[in-house]
Amino acid sequence: MEVLEKEFMRLYNLYVDDCLRLAVSFTKNIADAEDITQKVFVKLYNELCNKKGVFNKSWLLKVTANECKNLIRWHKRIIYSNELLENKTGSCIEIDATSSSLLKLSKKYRIVVYLYYYEGYKVREIAVILNLNEENVRTRLRRGKEKMKKMLKEDYYAKER
Repeated sequence: MEVLEKEFMRLYNLYVDDCLRLAVSFTKNIADAEDITQKVFVKLYNELCNKKGVFNKSWLLKVTANECKNLIRWHKRIIYSNELLENKTGSCIEIDATSSSLLKLSKKYRIVVYLYYYEGYKVREIAVILNLNEENVRTRLRRGKEKMKKMLKEDYYAKER
């Protein structure tokens, strides 16, 4: 049992921040992202106990993305008032202009751009994680970059005035 716990802690310490950042980029909410990250590592622990499969960063990020999608599906079933929705999205972290523009992208562009530039995944790996074909990933990456570039230019010129 001690070997299992050491392996779990090794994986946890290596990848907890990556999973949390991906969850924040999906949900734009720290509390939801922390809940999702906790679920992911509970699943990891259970899988380690059952000795099923190989566990690495790619596996953890795929599980994180799936948990985020599940949460989003669940949220769509609930009708929020405008005030509650504003409070929900108001808790996102904005570090700089680039991160801010990333969070403003629609989910389908935001996730691809995040995985490519922030996590360093290749197009092929992103396609596997998100269950997309490679051409869709390339298209989303290109469009996401274009949208971010436009937002950053607008912010820059707005600040100069």
